[in-house]
Amino acid sequence: MKNKIIITTNYKIGTSKFGMYEIENYTKACNENNIELEVVDPAKMNLFDMDTPDLPLGAISIAGYPYYHHYVFLDMLEKLNVCSINRVNDVMIADDKMLSYIKLKSANIKTPKTICFNIGASWLTNDIVKQVEEKISFPCVAKLTDTGFGWGIVKFNTPSDLEDHLGLWLHITNQNHTGISPHQIIFQEFIPEANKNTIRTVYLNGETLGAAMTLNDINWKVNLRVEGAYRTPYVLDNELDTLTKKVCKLFNLNFCGIDFYLTNDGYSVAELNCASFHKGFELANPHISISKKVISYLLNEIGLPR
Repeated sequence: MKNKIIITTNYKIGTSKFGMYEIENYTKACNENNIELEVVDPAKMNLFDMDTPDLPLGAISIAGYPYYHHYVFLDMLEKLNVCSINRVNDVMIADDKMLSYIKLKSANIKTPKTICFNIGASWLTNDIVKQVEEKISFPCVAKLTDTGFGWGIVKFNTPSDLEDHLGLWLHITNQNHTGISPHQIIFQEFIPEANKNTIRTVYLNGETLGAAMTLNDINWKVNLRVEGAYRTPYVLDNELDTLTKKVCKLFNLNFCGIDFYLTNDGYSVAELNCASFHKGFELANPHISISKKVISYLLNEIGLPR
């Protein structure tokens, strides 16, 4: 194995602003420990020269959303005993919004009210609208189970809004006239004031590193890619610390960013981010360097001096 750590990403390296802050800071942390850092996109690389396979010591993911090549590559590294920050099977469950909600609910951890449909046959349109109205109510939001950054998240104020959009989705997905679509969509209750009460915690190796509140003064979405979104300091209380640790233990995660809604009934889990970006959190918590802590953790797991 080579004295090297790999970062996997699915962004256009060097051309996208997403992930560049993290790559720069991971590079600095590796340089401080005399470790080489290589950034790769598994979908666009010759994985290894089979004559002289160049295995890294460790792997970190900053992929923004799950995709096949990414999982396959990390799974291959894991089977070759390369140290990863999280195990692939655990990440696949945490990354899937529906699977993660089911797992959270089974552990009696609060989440927004959620239902899921396979969007396919057009005859289901009225049934979907009826079930959403009965079980979720309006307004509500719809999300694909495997997206990030707020992409593909749509708010519906009325049943007629949803019915119109379902007609469009079904027309697009049914071009093969089979009535079958691979797309799963979750419908979720809309959380009022979420743009003023969403909190991100970051967890690493049994410790909650801190918390930050995510705000948006001009949009109901709080994803940091959305115009107007920003993070401010938030004091990590005992309840939030305990809940963060409970969630990460449930999913068997060593590293994760968790978004919570602060409601009248306490904290509710919004989603898990196994490839959590650092910039917004660190701007709100300038005393915390996530990249340094992650590299230190990996080197300790590998058994190298720090």
